[in-house]
Amino acid sequence: MVHHQNYAIQKLADFYQKCHLLNLDLHGVRHADVKDIVEDFVLTNQDEIPLIIICGNSAKMIEIVSSTLKSIDVNFEETRYGRIRVNSLYA
Repeated sequence: MVHHQNYAIQKLADFYQKCHLLNLDLHGVRHADVKDIVEDFVLTNQDEIPLIIICGNSAKMIEIVSSTLKSIDVNFEETRYGRIRVNSLYA
């Protein structure tokens, strides 16, 4: 099951790359590190919006990412459970 899940994640990342959508995959990232990583990713790549953040199935990870994006005033939406699209800065 894990191999299939990793394959699906890689296929999704490949799709985003073909569509020129930058993505941040948070699988394996510690919750304590997420806020800084997300802020850096969004602010560094703001000229490339829309951006994709892959949180996975962790409700805690999704909450941390959502809170972080709200704190930096970002317009975003969860396009599918565990996947967030950053649409613009300054919501």
